[in-house]
Amino acid sequence: MNRDGPIFVPEHVATLSAKMAEFFPNHSLLSKPQFLKINQPSLIKSMVEGPCGDRIGLSYAEASFKKLKLKSYADGMDILVMHDVTDIKAPIKIDAFILIEKGECKKLPSTYSVNLICSLAQLKGNNGIGGGLFLLASFLYCLKHYFITEKISDQKAILELANSYENIQGFITYTKLGFHKDVSLTGDDCLEGLKDKNLPMTMNLSRVQPNDFLDFLDKKIPYVKTAGLTQLYRHIDDDTGLFNLFRTYTPGKLGESVMKRYRQEEKQKECAGYATILSTKQFSGGRTDIERRDLEYCKNEYEDLFENARSYPVRYVQSFYKISPRRKIVKSVRKSKKRSKKSVRKSKKSVRKSKKSVRKSKKSVRKSKKSVRKSKK
Repeated sequence: MNRDGPIFVPEHVATLSAKMAEFFPNHSLLSKPQFLKINQPSLIKSMVEGPCGDRIGLSYAEASFKKLKLKSYADGMDILVMHDVTDIKAPIKIDAFILIEKGECKKLPSTYSVNLICSLAQLKGNNGIGGGLFLLASFLYCLKHYFITEKISDQKAILELANSYENIQGFITYTKLGFHKDVSLTGDDCLEGLKDKNLPMTMNLSRVQPNDFLDFLDKKIPYVKTAGLTQLYRHIDDDTGLFNLFRTYTPGKLGESVMKRYRQEEKQKECAGYATILSTKQFSGGRTDIERRDLEYCKNEYEDLFENARSYPVRYVQSFYKISPRRKIVKSVRKSKKRSKKSVRKSKKSVRKSKKSVRKSKKSVRKSKKSVRKSKK
């Protein structure tokens, strides 16, 4: 069974609305039917200029919202909107939204993608989570429910990161929810991806449950306290290493001067640029030795701009990697201790054997003396 229908069903939207009230008390959550009732001619333009910050083209946004209204796309597109309820004056004020589409990638006709997601940069909840991250987690929460209800085994979600790694905040947001680079999505039968200077990303939801996303928003995920960071999965699939680097060393986090923070931000952008070049080269199938070297050199320079660089305990910095160098070190230490203990046991055994040999020798001497006394008798 595989029905078509809205992903943002009323019962799940109600749960998310209650959750949002905790973090964004000045906002309400609107579903597709409520959004389509808004009669405001300049609505799309205001959403592009506001939440999207002119980062996307107006014509692209208008085409996407046009499909949202068409009956032929009724079961293929859905939307969630964060509406500012403190501003009661017309026109209605939308601070964040997520527009999802089924079958945007033609070779994956049953897979949902994030067509558009935008949020005001200053929109932060009481727990520090931004509006975009809240809506993305909300989408995945509802999508996982959909997979369970319809007993779907291929549990994927895909998206394109506009401007690739150079969209640093977007990269961090998507990555900590489990999305990772997937260059195979680039092509005429799927997404523009790297051909359009965007980074195609995919996520496998088979390893999570719906409530994991609510726990993520509540910061109850077991991996939260590692280096003070929050993410859905312990292991992050990022072959550039930028996710761990940028989240460990954040420009201006230690109260650096304006000039030093500027240098940190510029170097961060430079490294993100190298990562974008590397991904494009990987997609084209060319050699990447130079690009990898440039990226590693840039990452080292970036760390050098922080006074606390490389001063974190190893367990903090390495805990996000699939293969943790610290685990190898710990394993090596354990083996060394094991060998040492074994050696000590062997030594003690040798000493006991030596003592036993001495006792036997003494016993032999006593027997010999006794024999001599008997012969004299």
